[in-house]
Amino acid sequence: MSDTPEMTNKMKANCIGEFSWKEDAPYYDEFGEMHEFEAIREVPWDLCKDIYKMMYKYSPLPEQIQTLQAKLQKAEERVRELEDFLKGGDISLNSIREILNTK
Repeated sequence: MSDTPEMTNKMKANCIGEFSWKEDAPYYDEFGEMHEFEAIREVPWDLCKDIYKMMYKYSPLPEQIQTLQAKLQKAEERVRELEDFLKGGDISLNSIREILNTK
């Protein structure tokens, strides 16, 4: 499993332009007079992406995914063992009990 999550186009489309801050940005006109102005600055997408990846790195999600992948792999092995048994393969009674009783 990758340590970095995939960014989808939908994620980008839903979030782009959503993060911004306001900043005082006074300016002078052609006559030398200062005008008060409040600029809205958008957080660049690449910075949003970096923040998301850093937060993902410290979330419990990657560990949970690995745990679920390991459980899935064990379940797939059990299914193959049962399929072998049903096809007349060699499997012991204890193995069947273990397969059926394991969560």
